[in-house]
Amino acid sequence: LPDVEPDAFLALLKFLYSDEVSVSAESVLTVLYTAKKYAVPTLEEHCVAFLKDNLTA
Repeated sequence: LPDVEPDAFLALLKFLYSDEVSVSAESVLTVLYTAKKYAVPTLEEHCVAFLKDNLTA
Protein backbone atom coordinates (compact mmCIF):
# COMPACT_ATOMS: atom_id res chain seq x y z
CA LEU A 1 0.00 0.00 0.00
CA PRO A 2 2.15 2.83 -1.27
CA ASP A 3 0.11 5.77 0.00
CA VAL A 4 -0.53 4.57 3.57
CA GLU A 5 1.97 4.86 6.40
CA PRO A 6 2.74 1.46 7.98
CA ASP A 7 2.02 2.71 11.52
CA ALA A 8 -1.34 4.14 10.44
CA PHE A 9 -2.30 0.89 8.73
CA LEU A 10 -1.29 -1.04 11.84
CA ALA A 11 -3.50 1.25 13.94
CA LEU A 12 -6.37 0.56 11.51
CA LEU A 13 -5.89 -3.20 11.76
CA LYS A 14 -5.70 -3.08 15.56
CA PHE A 15 -8.91 -1.05 15.63
CA LEU A 16 -10.71 -3.47 13.31
CA TYR A 17 -9.76 -6.46 15.45
CA SER A 18 -10.00 -4.98 18.94
CA ASP A 19 -12.21 -1.87 18.61
CA GLU A 20 -9.49 0.05 20.46
CA VAL A 21 -7.31 2.79 19.10
CA SER A 22 -4.33 4.64 20.45
CA VAL A 23 -3.31 7.67 18.44
CA SER A 24 -0.85 10.37 19.27
CA ALA A 25 -0.50 13.94 18.11
CA GLU A 26 2.11 12.71 15.64
CA SER A 27 -0.01 9.91 14.17
CA VAL A 28 -3.59 11.15 14.28
CA LEU A 29 -3.63 12.74 10.82
CA THR A 30 -2.21 9.69 9.06
CA VAL A 31 -4.60 7.41 10.95
CA LEU A 32 -7.50 9.71 10.02
CA TYR A 33 -6.44 9.64 6.36
CA THR A 34 -6.26 5.84 6.44
CA ALA A 35 -9.65 5.54 8.15
CA LYS A 36 -11.22 7.77 5.50
CA LYS A 37 -9.50 5.93 2.66
CA TYR A 38 -10.77 2.54 3.85
CA ALA A 39 -14.19 3.83 4.99
CA VAL A 40 -13.98 3.14 8.72
CA PRO A 41 -16.25 5.87 10.13
CA THR A 42 -15.91 4.89 13.79
CA LEU A 43 -12.14 5.23 13.61
CA GLU A 44 -12.59 8.57 11.84
CA GLU A 45 -14.78 9.71 14.74
CA HIS A 46 -12.12 8.68 17.27
CA CYS A 47 -9.49 10.66 15.37
CA VAL A 48 -11.70 13.75 15.07
CA ALA A 49 -12.52 13.56 18.78
CA PHE A 50 -8.81 13.32 19.57
CA LEU A 51 -8.14 16.41 17.44
CA LYS A 52 -10.96 18.36 19.10
CA ASP A 53 -9.77 17.40 22.58
CA ASN A 54 -6.15 18.29 21.85
CA LEU A 55 -6.54 21.32 19.60
CA THR A 56 -4.95 24.46 20.99
CA ALA A 57 -5.43 27.93 19.59
